[in-house]
Amino acid sequence: MAGGERGQYDLAPLVNALHDAGYKVTLETSGTEPGHLEAGIDWVCVSPKFDMPGGKVVLSAAVHQIADEIKQIIGKRADIDRLDSFLAKITLK
Repeated sequence: MAGGERGQYDLAPLVNALHDAGYKVTLETSGTEPGHLEAGIDWVCVSPKFDMPGGKVVLSAAVHQIADEIKQIIGKRADIDRLDSFLAKITLK
């Protein structure tokens, strides 16, 4: 799958098939769609995309419930402040 947000799809059937075949599954997501939340993915990297076109927002559940890793591109101090503000509103697992 090239481009797009994988979490817009129900990923559980794919993850289950890969697990049945002996694979582990990792995913990088913007955290703006819920399709990965109950999919049983082994490792999830949330790379939050703030101010997405179309008004999509980062779901706190994407970070709170399942994120094993957070990856944020930092270009200026405001990027750090935005991530800090977002993380202050949720409880990490």
